[in-house]
Amino acid sequence: MHKLIINKLGPIEQCEMVCSPFMTLTGFQASGKSTIAKAIYYFRTIKDDIIELVKRQAFHGTVVAGLEDEFDIGHRIELKKGLEKYF
Repeated sequence: MHKLIINKLGPIEQCEMVCSPFMTLTGFQASGKSTIAKAIYYFRTIKDDIIELVKRQAFHGTVVAGLEDEFDIGHRIELKKGLEKYF
C-alpha cells in the first residue's frame, strides 16, 4: 500500500492516509475531498507521464508542449530542468 501525506494544500491543513485500490472519501463541502483525489491521481500517474515525455522527446524528436523554450536546435537539454518546468 502507498501512503499519502499532505500538509497545507488548499483547504487541507494535515492529512496522512494509506491508499488502497478502492477508497471512499466523505466529508463536508469544500473540506478537501477533491484535492485529495487529485493528489492521489497525480502521484499514481506521474511515472507514466515522465516515461511518455522522455520517449516522445528521445524517439520522435517531438518537443513537448510547455518545454519549447528549454530546447535548443540540437535538442540538448537537461532533462531534470525540462521535467521540472513541465510538472
